[in-house]
Amino acid sequence: MRIALMICLILSGALVAAPDASARATIYKSVMPDGRVIYGEQPQTGARTVEKSVVNVNDTGVQPISREVVEEANQRASRRSQALDEASKEVQAAEVDLRAAESEREAGSEPLPGERLGIVGPGIGTRLTEEYFQRQQMLEERVENARKRLEKAQQGYANIR
Repeated sequence: MRIALMICLILSGALVAAPDASARATIYKSVMPDGRVIYGEQPQTGARTVEKSVVNVNDTGVQPISREVVEEANQRASRRSQALDEASKEVQAAEVDLRAAESEREAGSEPLPGERLGIVGPGIGTRLTEEYFQRQQMLEERVENARKRLEKAQQGYANIR
């Protein structure tokens, strides 16, 4: 009985110690001319130095990732990057729109011809017309709408990040 147990232990140890071809991975460490170090399955072209290592994955506790998983992660990263770019462009456009609306409001604060009426009487002067106040309200609404657009764009960018 003890002999059978010892034979089983020896055979199981031999199986564990036997290198499995699928558990080996070749990794290249490429040092680029600018000093960056890139690890990968292939050596990088233009590398200053390349070191090849064969690693027994079972020894490291690390399992290789399938190409499908890597491609899916790359696609997610690409979509996120594209969404961030679009959100950033929207924030920039909203900022430009807000500056333009504020500039228009500032330039439009002076009455236009026909928006000031003279009042007859000693020492009374002039008054502004209803058209002036309507125009001022429209300019103020434009600024407020541009501000809301910017806030919405900034929130969208923050949500993506």
